[in-house]
Amino acid sequence: MLRRTMINILPSYKEGLPMSILETMAAGIPNIVTNIAGIPEAVHDGIEGAVIEPGDREGLARAILDLTNDRSLCMEYSVHAHETALRQFSIDSHMESLGRIYRQILTGGGIGV
Repeated sequence: MLRRTMINILPSYKEGLPMSILETMAAGIPNIVTNIAGIPEAVHDGIEGAVIEPGDREGLARAILDLTNDRSLCMEYSVHAHETALRQFSIDSHMESLGRIYRQILTGGGIGV
């Protein structure tokens, strides 16, 4: 089903960081999302997709039209979405971060929050 998906649209009012956003990004699907909770940590406006304010129906319509009418923009967001998902949210990137934390703790460096 993801192979046939052009855009993921999640105009939520309350979320954390939905797995559907990370899954579609990993599949190279740009997102149109709202600026709430952890979502802007994954989707940056104009890079991996469009970020709108909750309830902004005109912004939502504009973002949908922009992505459906401009294939090159959609492809640009798609590439960035995939790269961001791999770089920041993949199991490999999390294991690497966890390994760094353990090495710091074992060498007496603390975790430096």
